[in-house]
Amino acid sequence: METAVVLPLVILLVLGAIDVGRAISVQQTLVDAARAGCRLYAAKEELAEEDAQAMIGRTMAEANLEGYTIQFDPDPSEKLEHLSPVTVSVAISYDRVAWVSSWFLSERTLVGTCIMPADTAGHDD
Repeated sequence: METAVVLPLVILLVLGAIDVGRAISVQQTLVDAARAGCRLYAAKEELAEEDAQAMIGRTMAEANLEGYTIQFDPDPSEKLEHLSPVTVSVAISYDRVAWVSSWFLSERTLVGTCIMPADTAGHDD
């Protein structure tokens, strides 16, 4: 009798822990991807945005994550000023990465963001 009462609660707690653990794992991957892309984007080079997108793409592919969006600020990279803040954000809907059907995190968007100063010193404008 006690098992019949407690078992659904235990199953719910285990599924919730799996759900939150997956969200934390994906969130860390998004932050790592944003950081890697921001390093390239913050250095004023001819192909900064394309290089940053490729780096983010490799990081996300290694984690088997698809359907993400990337946002650069300022955009385009020609607007970078030395030591001004550069922001790169990578976002994905949790519904695309969930391992179990989630009512708790359903329709949420996970975002990883990196902000660092632009490094345009030594580049001709």
